[in-house]
Amino acid sequence: LFSNDTRINTTIDDPSLIGSTASPAVIEKVLNNGTVYQDTTMIKDQLYMAYYIPIKSNDSVIGMYFVCPLCS
Repeated sequence: LFSNDTRINTTIDDPSLIGSTASPAVIEKVLNNGTVYQDTTMIKDQLYMAYYIPIKSNDSVIGMYFVCPLCS
């Protein structure tokens, strides 16, 4: 879960992720354009499908959901 561009919560077992920021490509597509960003990402040496989904309040994007199922 992101507040604006900063991760504030995660279910991934890695506390160092809290406080990390999204990449410029994610920020542009999700926060600036209000659209879903999709790509693959490596987390702890495993490949995941990453989805960043805008969270909106009064037509403004205020954060993002991050969903990342493991690629099989």
